[in-house]
Amino acid sequence: MNIFRMICACIVLSACTNNESSQSPIVDKTLVSHRISKASKSFVFIETAVEFTSICSDEQSECTETSETLHSAMGSGMTIKRKGTIYVLTAGHVCQPQHYDPYLSSLSGIGTITNHLKGHGYFGNQSEFEILGVNIPKDICILKSKNKWVSPPAKLAKKLPKQGSSLYMVAAPLGIFEPGVVLGFDGYYAGLDSEGDILVSMPTRPGTSGAAILNKENEIVGIIHSAISRIENVGIGTPVTAVHELFETIKK
Repeated sequence: MNIFRMICACIVLSACTNNESSQSPIVDKTLVSHRISKASKSFVFIETAVEFTSICSDEQSECTETSETLHSAMGSGMTIKRKGTIYVLTAGHVCQPQHYDPYLSSLSGIGTITNHLKGHGYFGNQSEFEILGVNIPKDICILKSKNKWVSPPAKLAKKLPKQGSSLYMVAAPLGIFEPGVVLGFDGYYAGLDSEGDILVSMPTRPGTSGAAILNKENEIVGIIHSAISRIENVGIGTPVTAVHELFETIKK
């Protein structure tokens, strides 16, 4: 009798388990694909050229001012709309590498540095961008197109997601980008580290910097700025709260 009861209990448990798994898949890949496709249209591939111009002192009578491009960078960005105006978000070291590169930083005393930024959108649209604001410690940057920017905007989330929430991003790791072709990734939100950065389980490589981390409502919850070299699928980013704070410092 005891054996019979155990067999019946196993059958009932198995039936319940199979029923739950068939009705509640862990990840709906169709929804993830739809969200990534929508976010791709707001994506911006950013190229930055750092131009250095030497300055002649009064003591250098035969000196000639010269300009040259010393550094180039690439990164990811995301189109957003705030209070009726279109902007692009990216990482601070993408738009102003001189604040994060010791060699470029050392040149500021003997010349001037000018950053030239160009963005490429999903639809083949291109424009030069101007820098409106940078938070160097938080490694975020707000850009504005010098021409009409047609990429559809994403929204900024008002708060961070719950721990364990599904997230996704679109990015150009190693500069892999073509109009109409943007790489998408999904992962999970781990939480805030001791420095106030967000940690996500997403692959991060050079070129991913500046990529927006989005929730299932297509709202930006953070901006990727770095990675852990020995762990491939971990991304470190600036929380959306810092983005809201940076916008408040921009002159209206």
